Amino acid sequence: MVTEGPRWFHGNLSAKEAEKLILERGKNGSFLVRESQSKLSDFVLSVRADDKVTHVMIRWHEKMYDVGGGQKFATLCDLIEHYKRNPMVETCGTVVHLRQPFNATRITAAGINDRVEQLQRENGGQSYGKGGFWEEFESLQQQECRHTFSRREGQRNENRAKNRYKNILPCKYTFCY
Repeated sequence: MVTEGPRWFHGNLSAKEAEKLILERGKNGSFLVRESQSKLSDFVLSVRADDKVTHVMIRWHEKMYDVGGGQKFATLCDLIEHYKRNPMVETCGTVVHLRQPFNATRITAAGINDRVEQLQRENGGQSYGKGGFWEEFESLQQQECRHTFSRREGQRNENRAKNRYKNILPCKYTFCY
């Protein structure tokens, strides 16, 4: 089973949520691994191929992982590394390449120290440079851009009375609770 997990592991994510993430922010070859919602011991590889998302069941059987009876692997990481080097072919003939992991960026506050250590390992022990921290920052920036509104929102008639400062968005757009 995956405990701390690699960054491409997204845990308990539905197929619809995986598709939305990969189609909105991924590109062909982007992939993630998530827990199967139908069988607790299995996982699902969700990968974007030909601008659609394919879901491949990863079975956990006799203490080994496989994708439908093929080669067996001792760890989930070994399986993913193998298929990063050797593309899969779907029954319809589509070649599925695992090119770029779609990294998870959600962590709990309690897990922040572990995440920093993981990113430092990916960055050669440094807390600066273009390693894991850079990827994490860029991913968060892309997420933030999707929620950015024009300052003109504050100038709209229905928002004028709500704002003390006219260039600030009303509360409904700033996730106030």
